[in-house]
Amino acid sequence: MGYRASQAVGLAVELAIPDRVADRAKTAAQLAQATGSDEDSLHRFLRGLCALGVLTEDEQGHFGPTPLSTRLRSGQREHALARMTLSEGYAAWAELGHSVQTGKPAYELVHGLPRWEHMAGNPDAIERFNAAMAASAQVDGKALSDACDLSEISTLVDIGGGRGALMAAVLTAHPKMRGVIVDLKPGLEGAPAQLETAGVAGRCEMVVGNFFDSVPRGGNAYLLRWILHDWDDKDAARIIAVCAEAMPPNGRLLVIERLMPERFRATSDDLRLVMADLHMMVVLGGRERTEAEFRILFAAAGLKLIRKAPLLTGTWVLESVKSSTKPI
Repeated sequence: MGYRASQAVGLAVELAIPDRVADRAKTAAQLAQATGSDEDSLHRFLRGLCALGVLTEDEQGHFGPTPLSTRLRSGQREHALARMTLSEGYAAWAELGHSVQTGKPAYELVHGLPRWEHMAGNPDAIERFNAAMAASAQVDGKALSDACDLSEISTLVDIGGGRGALMAAVLTAHPKMRGVIVDLKPGLEGAPAQLETAGVAGRCEMVVGNFFDSVPRGGNAYLLRWILHDWDDKDAARIIAVCAEAMPPNGRLLVIERLMPERFRATSDDLRLVMADLHMMVVLGGRERTEAEFRILFAAAGLKLIRKAPLLTGTWVLESVKSSTKPI
């Protein structure tokens, strides 16, 4: 019955319920008026949110916040991810069998276009995607400096860096570093404001480009965060090869992705990983990968994995260099 819970949480976010009860518990009538909802139906819905741990209800019938609802408030990572994932994936998951039996994304069957082409014609979908990527990238950006020694990097090139949330966090931690963000034009929307707010706009260049064709040369390190899992092995190998071609002899490629285990167990961590992998299959035709699978992709581009480190979001940073480079 998990799909019912996910839809309930998604609707709670869309109606801004976590935000509306953040400062003061409210009755169903008050929330119905604020959200333009039917009071009886909303009351039944709010009881469901209580059972899910999103809200609490006191003896006077007031609905209040919980630690979970706090994480679902505007500006939080989980809020942004819920808005993106539920809107893009729910209908596609109804056709899971299509992906399993044909090996093709169910998203294309449902929407008539591949995900990126369909999203390009939908400004709301673009906004949801960019917001979700920015919210999660900011967390990874703060953790990246702790996981990797970036002190010797003078120029970091973030491929598919979007609004620049990760770059802003890294440049803030490294005042002497310069940055380059490469993305399609819609992906870069909001980046100037993000970088300006962080006070690093003067040290970061934005380049409109396609990572299948080329990326700017001149970087000491190139970063791919949550890019490769969107693509099958052929396309992922092409992206890595383009980066490797632009890298100097002593350059580094940093890849932030989930790492799949070789065998799965009935644990919450493994469940999150396998559901992420299936989501890539259903929506994009991509995949999450094991360390061994990443090593194969790196080797095809003349790179070797020299280091890996966990990040707070449950992802890993994989550091690779050109095969002729001595370990650093």
